[in-house]
Amino acid sequence: MTNESLFEELMHKAFAEGIIEELRENYSTELKKQFPEYGPKDYGDRYAILRVEYKKIISNMTEYKIQIIPLNTTSNKQELPYVIEVVTKDIENYMDQFQRNRDAFEWKVL
Repeated sequence: MTNESLFEELMHKAFAEGIIEELRENYSTELKKQFPEYGPKDYGDRYAILRVEYKKIISNMTEYKIQIIPLNTTSNKQELPYVIEVVTKDIENYMDQFQRNRDAFEWKVL
């Protein structure tokens, strides 16, 4: 895998985890610190900085176990509660996004 593809893969992962804006900001700041005049020579340097900033953000996140309780259960359609594991800094925002385009449910942190 090339450094460019590793860079793109990590950016996609950050987007999926909801930390893309923070990562972009931290990455940009660190890039300016390390390469104030001309910028990095290649994607190896860029990926190294991005990976360090990603790890810093992830290390400040919390892991949650969330119980999802479906509300649209009927006699014909029974949905049982289930548990998901989530790593995030803001569980309220994460669950707001998680609930989009899904049937109604309640949730609680276990």
